Amino acid sequence: MVEIFMYCWFGNEIIIKSSNVAYAIFESDWTDAPLDVQKCLLFFACRCQKPFKISALNLFYLSVDTFVKILKTAWSYFALANNLNSTD
Repeated sequence: MVEIFMYCWFGNEIIIKSSNVAYAIFESDWTDAPLDVQKCLLFFACRCQKPFKISALNLFYLSVDTFVKILKTAWSYFALANNLNSTD
C-alpha cells in the first residue's frame, strides 16, 4: 500500500507543479528579456496550460484521487468477501 501511495503522491506532485509553470513564467521578469527569449517563454506558457500527468499502463493517471479510489475499491471487495464468508 505504501508503494502505491508513493507513486500516486509523486504523480500528484508532478500535476501540481506542472500546472504552476505558466504562472511562474508570467511572474518572472520576462519583459526585460530579449525578443527571442520572450517568444520562447510565450511558447512554454501556452504549452503548459494542461498539466503533465503520469499514467500507469495508459489505464489511469497517478494521483492522490486515484489512490483514494484504489483504497475504496479494495475496501469494498474486502467487505464483500468478508460478508460472503461470514454468512456460511
